[in-house]
Amino acid sequence: MTPTQQELRELDAWIAVNVFSWTEGTASGDDRKCFWPSDCDTEKKRKRWIYGIAVPNYSTDPAAAFEVLRKCCEKRSVAILYSGHSKELNFYQIDLVGGRLFSQSETLELAIAKFAQKLFSK
Repeated sequence: MTPTQQELRELDAWIAVNVFSWTEGTASGDDRKCFWPSDCDTEKKRKRWIYGIAVPNYSTDPAAAFEVLRKCCEKRSVAILYSGHSKELNFYQIDLVGGRLFSQSETLELAIAKFAQKLFSK
């Protein structure tokens, strides 16, 4: 099942908070969720992040996904497998080396994001 755009953005936000230690909050006078990096320690800096920069697209952007993979590798050893032998079996799989944790997806970026969610949930 292909995730919706909203599901992908929710996964990206989860990764920002749980993998990269971003802070989740609400904008002043607004009920919308917003996020800012943990190194934003003043309200002025936070406003810049809240209104100017979005959470990276970890689940779809190759460069952002690589940063997630780097964080996963800092925590545990992982292996990347690709099964592209036929149209029926065309997916990426991320495995925890020596463990039972894995994720699969048709794109490498989404496989990494799903794996990170499992790894950092523990």
